[in-house]
Amino acid sequence: LLNAVGLPSINFLGSTETSLASMMVVAVWKEAGLFMIFYLAALQSIPVNLKDAARLEGAGSVRIFFDVVLPLLRPTTIFVAVNALISQIAQVGFDTLVEELKTASVGWLIAAFIIKLLGYSTAYMGIKSAVTQPVPYAPTVLLQSANSFVGLVVPSTVGKVAMDVRFLQKLGVPTTTAVAQGPVISFFGFLIEIAHLLITSWAIGQAIDTGDLGEQDSGGLLAVVGVVVVVGLIVIAAVPKLRAKVWPKVKEAYESVKGVVTSPARLGGICFSEFLEKIVGAMALAAVVAAFGASVPFTALIFVSVGTGLLAGLAPVPGGIGVAEATMTALLTGVGLPAEQAFSIAVTYRLVTSYLPPVLGFFSLNWMTEKGYI
Repeated sequence: LLNAVGLPSINFLGSTETSLASMMVVAVWKEAGLFMIFYLAALQSIPVNLKDAARLEGAGSVRIFFDVVLPLLRPTTIFVAVNALISQIAQVGFDTLVEELKTASVGWLIAAFIIKLLGYSTAYMGIKSAVTQPVPYAPTVLLQSANSFVGLVVPSTVGKVAMDVRFLQKLGVPTTTAVAQGPVISFFGFLIEIAHLLITSWAIGQAIDTGDLGEQDSGGLLAVVGVVVVVGLIVIAAVPKLRAKVWPKVKEAYESVKGVVTSPARLGGICFSEFLEKIVGAMALAAVVAAFGASVPFTALIFVSVGTGLLAGLAPVPGGIGVAEATMTALLTGVGLPAEQAFSIAVTYRLVTSYLPPVLGFFSLNWMTEKGYI
């Protein structure tokens, strides 16, 4: 096809630079049709009167999608995610997965579990910096443990924000401040994630022979991103209805972050807390990688850990079940690990850091409820 239009032929499956992307495109094309049937059935089963009621309350199309349609699609999304995970296991081979797991060092896996638990302490600095009232250390750490349990029931970001708000209200923090701290921490956490990804992707590019991916392409990519941002701002400014919807949100966000931005100490505390959280996540991943006897540069592990958290967090699936495993497998394969080993590491990492901690989180949640912290 490329030759027919005068372009040079490319061996997509024979090149290390295009093979992974090519396989991902084929896999998405292969599975998308079946999954869309499930989503179509789910969409058709949503009662029309719920949408009509939301419109009567003044909700627009975007609000209806996020507050009505998306929550009702959650069971379907969970089913699709689990189905995709099972499909991955089938492709790798259950016997192969078991053999890989047998080679894992229990000591390193225990270390990864402990690192994950110690990472709960990083959130204390962020919450303490976001509010001016005193925040107790031990209950704040146990709050993160409780959040791990709640995150298996509802999407982790939503559950965490709700739990944090309730916790701060119980401590006497004004409701407006308690509600504002979530977006503030999330906003700066997102900026830290982007910074991690940019720095580590650059470091990975320096360590790996990327061929044609040179500085020109990186500069071109940044230029494209800049153009998209500028065009988006122009469109918002030029369309009155869009501006009327976006501008109040911008003002609200500005007021939320103003108090933090004007205080270097508070801003530094939040950013440092988010920075440490990402590093601790990468350290836990490093322990799991070491358990399987693999060797991956720490910068690459930061990239994989942060990238997985960011992409899995976008999916409306409680705990990122299925989505996180698939994303981490793809990223680990991209940094040089064999597919079988990458999948085994991804599944084990999620087991140690996402599925075992909620067991303790259940008891943390009960304790905090009994003590009146939530």
